[in-house]
Amino acid sequence: MKMRYELERAVAIRAAIKATALCRDVQAGIKSARRITKADSSPVTVADFGSQAIVNLEIKKAFPADRIMAEEDSSPLRSSERLKFEVVSRVCRFIQDISEDEVLTAIDYGKFTGGSGRRYWAVDPIDGTKGFLRGEQYAVAIGLIEKGKVVVGVLGCPNLALDFMDESSEKGSLLVAVQDQGAYMRAYSSEKEREISVSRVMDPAKARFIESYESARSEERRVGNECRSRWSPYH
Repeated sequence: MKMRYELERAVAIRAAIKATALCRDVQAGIKSARRITKADSSPVTVADFGSQAIVNLEIKKAFPADRIMAEEDSSPLRSSERLKFEVVSRVCRFIQDISEDEVLTAIDYGKFTGGSGRRYWAVDPIDGTKGFLRGEQYAVAIGLIEKGKVVVGVLGCPNLALDFMDESSEKGSLLVAVQDQGAYMRAYSSEKEREISVSRVMDPAKARFIESYESARSEERRVGNECRSRWSPYH
């Protein structure tokens, strides 16, 4: 029996795989990769633009009526011939027979601003750009929102070990979830999936603590205090 959102799930997985292939390619030569700085001072690389173009193209090919909310727009590329050339040439390695104008247009598909009454996709072409620039963790994040609720979500994490307890295990994890259908994890090298779930550990002293890779966004002391307060027998 066909499951709800089966096509959307497959499209998001395919888009994440293609986009992270481009990101891996750029990250391998990170010293030479072109980047600019946006108004909010966050670094933007060729991979951000290229990843967004690929994801948007995959979504629009399958669902031409769907809208997309994404981070980047093509204006920095239109004002820099060198940056535009690098982005377009990278995208062309993974999507054949696509023109420069089509790449720029694909990036700009992401200009939708969202709304609770509409169906749309939310795309973060590289979540964790600073980690990406350091050769560390980042993700290509894709979500489908209907009536204000996320119904499909895919994270492409090319540097994340399949075994969290063994950093030497195979790298490259895809995390996939569909509303009312559970969440799963799979390797890039295989379509075999295993179900994942929230930990059943109730004692915070036995729980695994996870924090951001970015120290500036880590609030370990505050979170630790909240956990101790919440789980205190006198609370």
